[in-house]
Amino acid sequence: MRNTLAHHGSMLDVDVTAEFENLLALADLIGPDIRPWLVNLERVTDVNRRRPNTVPDTVLIPASVAWPTYQAVAAYVCQPGRSFRTVKRLAFYYQGQIMPQVPQILSRRDDVPWTEAEARRLGSSGSTGEVHLARVIEHTLQHGWTGPTQQVFLLTRPDQTADGHRTISRPVVHEGSGRGSAFVHKQRYFHLSDLASALTTADLPKSYLLSDPLPEAEAESVDD
Repeated sequence: MRNTLAHHGSMLDVDVTAEFENLLALADLIGPDIRPWLVNLERVTDVNRRRPNTVPDTVLIPASVAWPTYQAVAAYVCQPGRSFRTVKRLAFYYQGQIMPQVPQILSRRDDVPWTEAEARRLGSSGSTGEVHLARVIEHTLQHGWTGPTQQVFLLTRPDQTADGHRTISRPVVHEGSGRGSAFVHKQRYFHLSDLASALTTADLPKSYLLSDPLPEAEAESVDD
């Protein structure tokens, strides 16, 4: 990356914050004083925060149920017909913090029949994506989820870094407390680099606190 920068190569398709975290991890291996020295000198974080606005690439969802489900079957399940903007990744707000795992969205399917018969059909297809979806249906049915249909995001696991899965260095803590103080009630959109550089939700750019409205009936059942 250093050579690309030195020769004025494009950074448009590079996750600069993730690359910088890799550099700091390498510095830790060299010696305990290197990371603090680099952090004291670096301008990457500030410059990255001041870049021109572009379309956010990550949707943040409330995840009291969604996070355990992701850990079990690498998927996010929600109401059919729920509106989402086109993004690359999905992040989880769980127990007052944004979790470090930020999986890539492999595929999104709406109005999936949520039955054991559909799980058997998908599981016998031989397609990797459909077998994954079958496991999601089986898992949620075992835990009392009902249909008749659901919307599903199939996601990468932490070991699938080559597929675009990202892990930020620390949880992003929300310092609000009390009923109704959760940072996200529906969904919000951010740049992955903003999540990676924030210590608390107060550090996140206010201009990215975008949310999509939900139909009234749907909003009553949102995982909060």
